[in-house]
Amino acid sequence: MLFYLLFGACLALPRRVGLTLLLAAFPVLMVVERLLSQTSFGVKPWWVVAEWWTRIQLLLFAIGVVLAMAQERFGRVVDRHGLGLSAALILLILGPTFMLALRISGNAGLTCAVATIAVALCVLTAERHWERAGLLIRLGDASYVLYLSHATVVGGLSLLWLGTAGPRWSLAFNLIAVGAACAIAWPLHLWLERPVTQLLRALLEQASPRPRLEIVGDEARAG
Repeated sequence: MLFYLLFGACLALPRRVGLTLLLAAFPVLMVVERLLSQTSFGVKPWWVVAEWWTRIQLLLFAIGVVLAMAQERFGRVVDRHGLGLSAALILLILGPTFMLALRISGNAGLTCAVATIAVALCVLTAERHWERAGLLIRLGDASYVLYLSHATVVGGLSLLWLGTAGPRWSLAFNLIAVGAACAIAWPLHLWLERPVTQLLRALLEQASPRPRLEIVGDEARAG
């Protein structure tokens, strides 16, 4: 929510200024937190909130903005054979699997690095091969509701798993949990997120209707 708060505030500023402040905010927050954690603040009970708000995962939001800006400014790399997308898919599938198998899945920095490389390969390569990633595109459409719902789905499955199989077959559990979270997110996106978004947009447009163009003869005028 901290990212959304800062992002919303930056939208009120000119684009260049807002983006600059947004991208600078997270590294600055992390540096300040690391420095202050070495002082008396670091032993305060409430300091865990500052640690939570400055986790390395928050950089993924900023990295996403940087990748979008790079694609917008420089375009996509010519990728005639879809190598970038293929490499991204392999990395997304095999990366977490190997990390789980090697018991390094808790390494936040490595997780962020794998995710960043995969997304960069997708964003910065030519889109002519995107028909091969139809499932990922649909999952991307549902990514926000997946983000909001996955903790509940995985948490519920973990309780069920521990109550039946116990703390065994963790790799199998992780694969099943990821699949279940994605499978549940898609209908939630279609039947909940989309209708709510459309309703809110309609209410906003009624509250502050946008100017529209009316064609009168050979002239266009704002109405």
